[in-house]
Amino acid sequence: WMVRTEPRLARLCDRLSTASPRLAERFAHPNVTIDPMGLPAADLTRARPDPFTPRARVEAVCAGTTQIDLSALCRLAMARPRWRLHVLGRLPRPAGLPANLILHGEQSFEVTLAHIQHADVGLAAYRDRPGVAYQADNSNRMLLYRHTGLPVLGPASLCHPSRPTILDWSDPAALRRCETWEKRPESLPDWSDLAPRHSERAKPKPRPSVSAVAARQ
Repeated sequence: WMVRTEPRLARLCDRLSTASPRLAERFAHPNVTIDPMGLPAADLTRARPDPFTPRARVEAVCAGTTQIDLSALCRLAMARPRWRLHVLGRLPRPAGLPANLILHGEQSFEVTLAHIQHADVGLAAYRDRPGVAYQADNSNRMLLYRHTGLPVLGPASLCHPSRPTILDWSDPAALRRCETWEKRPESLPDWSDLAPRHSERAKPKPRPSVSAVAARQ
């Protein structure tokens, strides 16, 4: 219902803002802007203790459980028994998980940042379904991975030449690359930049006075 309704309602708007170029392509609108969501830069500069002690050969973190593909994570854990995969977020705990797939449950943002800062790999464990590609630009967890310089493993539909750090987790060569990856942090905007971007580029119409509205009614 939402997907069908969006194009009709979009025509009523002066501007459409999205963080994802792939979402922007859906709209035939004269004023569509790409506005990155940004990160809390001040919170990310502080060093945090390493939560992975003792460390496995590769520590991989999935910072969130939205649309999670737990079956794919199980396959990855079994394919790489010397890795440890950490899932942060609310999730039922099924029986029979691989021993190196660890469900930590819901965690604070501070704990999440510590896991990402010290991880070797970021996991974008989204179910591989039509439409998921927008998460490459829109996902908060993937922004944090990019800021930290992590390689990101996820379904093939997330991979795109514009995002060379996102790798297909079904590709054994991609897994081998993660084991020797050199972190290259990306410079991303602070999330406080988003409101000024909106106010500078939007074209608001004058708000009618209360008396004028009452007169028309």
